[in-house]
This record gives sequence, structure tokens and C-alpha cells, in this order.
Amino acid sequence: NSVKHPGAVRVVDDDIAEDGAAFLVMELLDGISADHLLEQPGLRPSVRIAAAIGVQLLDVLAAAHAAGIVHRDIKPANLFLTNDGTVKVLDFGIARALDDVGGAQLTGAGMPLGTPAFMAPEQALAKSSEIDARTDVWAAGATLFTLITGETVHSGEVAAQVLVAAATKPARSLASAAPHVPAPIAEVVDRALEFDRAARWTSAVAMRDALVAACLVAGVGAVEKAAISGTLDKEIAQAL
Repeated sequence: NSVKHPGAVRVVDDDIAEDGAAFLVMELLDGISADHLLEQPGLRPSVRIAAAIGVQLLDVLAAAHAAGIVHRDIKPANLFLTNDGTVKVLDFGIARALDDVGGAQLTGAGMPLGTPAFMAPEQALAKSSEIDARTDVWAAGATLFTLITGETVHSGEVAAQVLVAAATKPARSLASAAPHVPAPIAEVVDRALEFDRAARWTSAVAMRDALVAACLVAGVGAVEKAAISGTLDKEIAQAL
């Protein structure tokens, strides 16, 4: 709730059940998750819709970063598209867990918290002192890459292989995986995916504004909330 943005899922209550388990009561969402679209044949978002999702995602991240919160697990599965076209960012739990344990490792597990396919190099290396807003910028770029191509930035047969690739290999360019993507948009995503943090967009705000400008230059059309709602009506109906 400290994110204070309509794109962050609202927690309305918390309590303890009779068996002692803690629980949260959260707002009810009506729509479909972004990763579900990727699982449905023929439903992969267009470049325009992926960009519209990205713009809203980056706006939520900007609010979170302003509040001193780094999400650390941005991926299509944590993006929910409501029927009115709003992108809701789910699961700020890892951000809280990392703050609580004071590091980037699960006790006893020896693995960084997060999802390997969407981890920035510093996160894959469990360098907790280097995880900042630019870590989320990388994950936002990886999310856009996957929404557009249906593929992850790095590949591997098991999660450990993907983790090693994320920690050691530069990301491949979006243009190499999807030549149809207009160059200005591909360049925005590629900069987000730079191995060196200093070479990435300096903030979610900077990437959001650059993505909007790139879409205008590329002539892909408006990338606002209405674009998602209007285009997803049929897709959501099919997927549900």
C-alpha cells in the first residue's frame, strides 16, 4: 500500500485465521494475467499492446521507487490486465522479504530470490548491495522482450542454466529475436537490458518517457490504457 499507485494491488485488511495462519485481504481483480496470454496460441500481444503494458508497468515502478521500494520480481506472471485496461503489478512480497532478511538470499537455499529468466546480472549474482531501481528497469525490459517475442532473454534447460546466463552473458538484442519491431522501440528495450547498470535507463520514469516517445516516432499508435482495453476484449474472452 505504500506504493500509493492504482497499478499496485490494494491490501484492504490483514488478520490471523483460527489455525494461526496470517492472511491478507486484497482487492478483487477481473481480467487476465499477461503470462496467460503468452500461453494461448495466437494471443501474444502486439508491439503496441506490449508497449502499452510496459508504459503502465514503468509508471507503477516509478511510484514504488519513489517510495524506496524495489520490486525485484517483475515478470509477465506478476502483471494482471484488468478488463478496463489497467495493468496491476502483483507480488511485492520479495521486496519486503529482502528487506526483512537483509540480503538477497533465501536462508538455507543458497539461491537468489526472484525468477532467473527475468533477473538482472547483479540480482543473479546475489549482489544485494547493487540491487536498485535499475534492477527493476532490466526486468521491465526482459518482460517487454518476452511479451513481444514469446521467448525469454536467456535460455536454458533448467533454471540454474538460465541463472548462470543471466549472471555472465549480455542480453541478446530485441531486433535479433523480433526483426519486425520498429528500431526506436527495440532500442529502448535493448538499453534497459544492458549488462552494465550504468548503461541502462537511469530510472523507470526515463524508460517510460523514452518508450512513449519511441512509439510516437515508430507510428505504432496510442499506448494508453484504452489501447489495452479495446484490444484485449476479444483475447480475454477467448482465454477465459
